[in-house]
Amino acid sequence: MTWREQLPDVIRLPLRRLRAATREVVRAGASPRLTVRLLTCGNLRRAEPRTWRRLGLAVAVAALLVVAGLGLAVRTGAWYVPGLVVVVFAGSALRGAWNARASRGVQEGLPPGRLGRGPGWLVHPEWFARHAAREGVVFKANFYDVPTVCTVDLATGTGLLRTRSGALGPAWAPYERFVPGGSVRGSDGVRHAELRQHYARTLGPDVVLSWVPLLEEFARASMEALAAECVTAVGVNPREAVRTCVFTAWTRVIFAIRASDAELESLRRMVDELDPDRRFYAPEFTDAEVEARLDHLGALVVAAARADDAPAPVTLAQRFDAGDARGLDEPALLRNLIYTMLTTRDDVAGLLVWVLWHLARSPEWAGRLRSATPGDGVADRFVSEVLRLEQSEFVMRQSKEVLEYPAASGPVVVPAGWFVRV
Repeated sequence: MTWREQLPDVIRLPLRRLRAATREVVRAGASPRLTVRLLTCGNLRRAEPRTWRRLGLAVAVAALLVVAGLGLAVRTGAWYVPGLVVVVFAGSALRGAWNARASRGVQEGLPPGRLGRGPGWLVHPEWFARHAAREGVVFKANFYDVPTVCTVDLATGTGLLRTRSGALGPAWAPYERFVPGGSVRGSDGVRHAELRQHYARTLGPDVVLSWVPLLEEFARASMEALAAECVTAVGVNPREAVRTCVFTAWTRVIFAIRASDAELESLRRMVDELDPDRRFYAPEFTDAEVEARLDHLGALVVAAARADDAPAPVTLAQRFDAGDARGLDEPALLRNLIYTMLTTRDDVAGLLVWVLWHLARSPEWAGRLRSATPGDGVADRFVSEVLRLEQSEFVMRQSKEVLEYPAASGPVVVPAGWFVRV
């Protein structure tokens, strides 16, 4: 643990924010063209509004520093002030260009590719395909400022994950520190095997199929509300309605909580505050504040799962409670359940938005789905095709040590601390 991580939250968080803000201002001054291009990117503005706003503020501060330095120089003749600003920006630009060059480390075994700034992989759907076509199936890139070895070749990726599993650990997961022993998505080895078996026992097809009537009820109500809105509007953005629908359904079938509208709104605020991706669109909470919210939500979940009038059909919370000796009294299981809800809510909502988008593009399929009989698989095939066209699934790990893997395209070297994205 570094000295920064040992500081109390009241000091560590402001220091981290100040450091991040300073870095963004220097980067904005060092690469104004790239920053302006990102500011004009609608995908970034929609996907990460807080990042987009920070970029705008960084550009404004960088420009203000230059203008203020020039003004001070004109008034006082102290030309070293704007000169110092230019040197800082130029030094950052040179350092970034040197570190980002495509040939960096190739002679030492690193794959080709630029470690350049900018979330191109986030805002351009074909980003990975373009890089693979240009640099090969194994290449290096930058993922949230962490150097990353990427591969789009399944054989290379699975071989690396299987044969070098001991040298690879959980990657970037902002909530792992709140889950004793690790989450099912982030733990390794024996702990992961235990959790995987627990999920396989508790989340079986029989449980999921028992939820279908309830999920259909929530979906029908949500779609009818959207349809009514369309009567008075040229078009509607379905994202918030779909997210609300999934949240309401997940609250019932995962948490076993039945609540009034007012209680649901309070619960939704709490879930939003615990969102692992919150830092992209809102200020972060301290670890102590997150722990307090997790404890409060955990108490609500346990009480709902054990209530005498617990809702039917059986919920995931109830299965978790019955599927282990200590049940939901085990903090690790309770936190895994909570983060199962938190991390899948937007994944499922995203899938449903894509399903609606393809139905709107191909209305003849809406007709086929309406006339389909239960069990003929039309809906399954439609959703599978949406996933094939729009899903970008990947596995992310972080190297604990320098490792080398003999891939078909040539040896792959991953330095310690780098991410591996398959």
